[in-house]
Amino acid sequence: MGRIDEEAAKVGCQLWRLFNDQEWDKARGLISGEFEGYWPLTKEQIFGGDNFIELHRREHSGHQIQVVNSQFTYDVWDKAYEVALQVLIEDGMLRRRYALSFITVDRDHQITKAIEYWADCCNAPESRKDLVKLF
Repeated sequence: MGRIDEEAAKVGCQLWRLFNDQEWDKARGLISGEFEGYWPLTKEQIFGGDNFIELHRREHSGHQIQVVNSQFTYDVWDKAYEVALQVLIEDGMLRRRYALSFITVDRDHQITKAIEYWADCCNAPESRKDLVKLF
């Protein structure tokens, strides 16, 4: 994969880094005018980049955000990148949650779609402690 391709695939990581840095206007610049977002767990559909950025600003202002893992593929038919991200979000009260973020990036390096799933971190049940190692 060439340099330009790698840059397109990294747009999803860049978005979350900008969220961490509270650079909301720069983050908005990565999003296409025809953007659609989905939060399936709460059955929300988000139309437009402005609404998507505002939702993240309200939810994550002041939080520490770190991309833990990322993978990407190129869809030859749609001519778009599919980026899968595992993101750790920590607020000021030591609450941790993960986001699984699936982002579509077009050939112009613009985000056209995002699907995000959220999970709060919790302690493992005592009944499993003999079967697992905690990290």
